[in-house]
Amino acid sequence: MSRKDTFSHTTGAAANEVAGRDGDAFNPQELTLLSRAVEALDEGVVIFDNQDRLVYFNDRYREMYAPASTNWQLGQPLRVVARETAIGCLGITDPDQIESFVERRIINLRASREPFEQVLVNGRRLRVYETEMGGGWIVGTRVDVTQLSLKERELAESKQRFQDYAESGSDWMWEMDADLRYSAFSGDLERKMGARPEDLIGKKRTDFCAPDIDAAAWQAHLSDLENRRQFRDFVYPFMTSEHSVGWVRINGKPRLDAMGNFIGYRGTGADVTQEINALHAKDAAEAALREQHEILAAQHEELNAAHADLERMAAELRLARDDAQSAYSAKSEFLATISHEIRTPMNGVLGTIQLLAASELAEHQKELIYIARESATGLLSLLNDILDASKLETGQMQVEFISFSVDEVVRDVARTFKATAEAKGLELMVSLDPAGCDRCRGDPTKLRQILTNLVSNAIKFTPSGKVEVSAKPIGGTNALMFEVRDSGVGIQPDRCDDLFSPFTQAESSTSRHYGGTGLGLAICKKLVQLMDGEIGVDSAPEQGSRFWFTLNLATAVRRDGPMPLKPAEAVHGNQDGLRILLAEDNATNQYLLVRMIESIGHEVVVANNGAEAVTRVQDETFDIVLMDIQMPDVDGPTAARQIRGLKSDVATIPILAVTAGSIEGEHRRYVDMGFDDCVAKPISASELVDTLDLAKSLIQSHRTYRLRTA
Repeated sequence: MSRKDTFSHTTGAAANEVAGRDGDAFNPQELTLLSRAVEALDEGVVIFDNQDRLVYFNDRYREMYAPASTNWQLGQPLRVVARETAIGCLGITDPDQIESFVERRIINLRASREPFEQVLVNGRRLRVYETEMGGGWIVGTRVDVTQLSLKERELAESKQRFQDYAESGSDWMWEMDADLRYSAFSGDLERKMGARPEDLIGKKRTDFCAPDIDAAAWQAHLSDLENRRQFRDFVYPFMTSEHSVGWVRINGKPRLDAMGNFIGYRGTGADVTQEINALHAKDAAEAALREQHEILAAQHEELNAAHADLERMAAELRLARDDAQSAYSAKSEFLATISHEIRTPMNGVLGTIQLLAASELAEHQKELIYIARESATGLLSLLNDILDASKLETGQMQVEFISFSVDEVVRDVARTFKATAEAKGLELMVSLDPAGCDRCRGDPTKLRQILTNLVSNAIKFTPSGKVEVSAKPIGGTNALMFEVRDSGVGIQPDRCDDLFSPFTQAESSTSRHYGGTGLGLAICKKLVQLMDGEIGVDSAPEQGSRFWFTLNLATAVRRDGPMPLKPAEAVHGNQDGLRILLAEDNATNQYLLVRMIESIGHEVVVANNGAEAVTRVQDETFDIVLMDIQMPDVDGPTAARQIRGLKSDVATIPILAVTAGSIEGEHRRYVDMGFDDCVAKPISASELVDTLDLAKSLIQSHRTYRLRTA
C-alpha cells in the first residue's frame, strides 16, 4: 500500500483531527484529495500517533531526511526514527550524544514551544513546526530555509560591510530633508571633518560656509538645489571648529518618495583641504617657475651651443667605433687566414711525423721523432690558445646547449692524460660524487677544453703524487662543482688571483722551467664566465693546488669514491675497408691522408678539387667523402651542396668536412652546409680511425648520418 493510500486509510482519523472535523469526518474522496494536496506541498509533512509511532510522511519529508529515511517504516516508534535521524542526517556519532538527542526529541515532541531550526550534515537548514492535534496525534512540518538563511546572512554581511566602509573610508554620507536641512550623517564625521554631527543636524549648508566662497560657483549650486538636480564635485570652503578654513567636495542626488515627491537630498562628502592647499601651492610654484623662464631661455642658448659640440664629439666617437670594428673584423679575418695557413702545413708536419713514428726507426731516430712531435703539438696548442683568446675578446665565441654526459666528458679527459701521468709516475684519479653527472644540457666541448687545460697544468706542475678530477652537485641548485686537485709544487697565495690574467704565470721562472704562454687559465676563466659560472684556485707552496669552477648543469647518476681509470684503448684499424673519396687540393696533405687511410685498411681515391669530387661521386661508388673546405674554383661547401642536390641515391652519401680552421662550436654550421660532420686539421691517426669506424657502423645499420651532432 502506498503512503498516499496509507494517509487515506490508516490515518483517516488523524486527518480528520488535523482538518478540525469534530463530528463530520472526511469521506474517502475528500481524504484522497487531501492526500494529494499534502504530497504536492513543498514542505515536508510527518504524522505521529498518540503512541509516538510514525504513521505518515510525504515524499518531500523523505527527501529532506535522506539517507536516514530509507530505513523508516510506518509504525516505527519515534525512538527508532530519531536515532536514525541523529546518525544519518545530523552527523552525531557519540553513542551518549545520540541517546541524549533521542530522549530530548521524545520529550519535546509535545512540548509547547516556538519553531526551531535543524542544520543537517549536508548543509541544509530546516525550520521545524510541530503541533499536537486532538487525540494526542502530532503533525509536523519542515520548511527548507537554507536559501533564506543565506540571504539573511548576506544581508547582514552587506549591512556590516556598508557600515565598515562608512567608518573606515575617507568619505562620509549625508542626508537633507525637503527644506535642505541636514538630517543625518554616517561615518566618523568629527575625525574626518572636525565637526560633530549633532552640531550640523538641522542646519543648512549656508550656515557654515566660509565667506570667501566663489559667488558664481555658489549660485550655480543653489540653482541645482532649487531645480532638484543631481550634482557632482561641488567644492566649497567651510569654517572648522578651530575657526580655520577647510575645503569639502560633495556629491548629491535628489530623494523621492514612492509617489515621486521630493523629500530631500542624499550624498557623500570628502575633506579635500590638503588637495586644495596643494593646488594653491602649485599655483604659487608655477608663478615662481615663470619667473625663472627667462633665465632658462638664456641658458638654453648656451646648452644649444654645448649640444652642437657634443654632436661633433659623438660623430668623432662613431668614426672611432667604426674604425675599431673594422680593426676587429680585420683581426678576425687575419686570424682565420693565419689559422688556415698554419694548420695546412701543420697537417703535413704532424702527418709525416705519425707516418715516420709507425715505421722502423733506430732509437735515436725515435727520440728525434718524439721531439718533433712534441714541438709541433705545442705549436698547434699555442695556435689554438691564440685563436680562442681572440674569439673570446671579440665576443665571437658561442655557447652550445646540447644533451651530453658529464661522466663521459670527465673520464674522456682523464683517459687522454693517463699515459702522460703514468710516464711521470703519477696516479690520475676520477671522483664523480652524487647524482648529477649523467645526462645534462650544456656545452661539452667547452667543458672538455677547461678540464683539459686544468688537468694538463696539474700533471705538468706535479713531480710526484697524484692528480684527482672530481665533479659533484651543489646542494639545492642545478649547478655542479668541478675540482682538479694535485700534490704538486703549489702557488704563493698572493699570486693566485693573477693566474687568470693573460700571459701571467705564478713566478717569472715558471715559463723557463715548465714552458707555456700563460694563456690557458685566462681562456678557462673567460669560458666559465661565458657559461655563467665561477672559477678560482686555492694553493700554497709545496702543498699542491685545488682549481675549481662551477657550471649550471643538471645532475644525475651517482658514483661513490675515487675510481681508477680504465686502461686506454689502443688505436685499431678497420678490418672491413671502406671506399673513400678524398677531395683535397694540397699535394702534401693528399699524400699523408692517403697513406693514413690505406694503413688502416681502407681504399681511397683522390679528387683534386670540388668540381672533380662532384663528378666522381656520380661516376663511381663510394662509402664516404672526405671534403676539404678551402679548394680553388669549387670549394668544399659548394661541392657538398651540389652533391646533396643530385637526383639519385648518391645525394645521401656521408660527407665529412676537413677544415684547417677551428671547429669549436661549428658543427651546426657545417651540417647546415650539407656536411654530416667535420674534422679539423691536423688530423691524428686515432681520430681518423674513430671517425671512419663510426661512419662504417652507421652505414651497416642503415642509420641517417649525423655524426657527433646528436
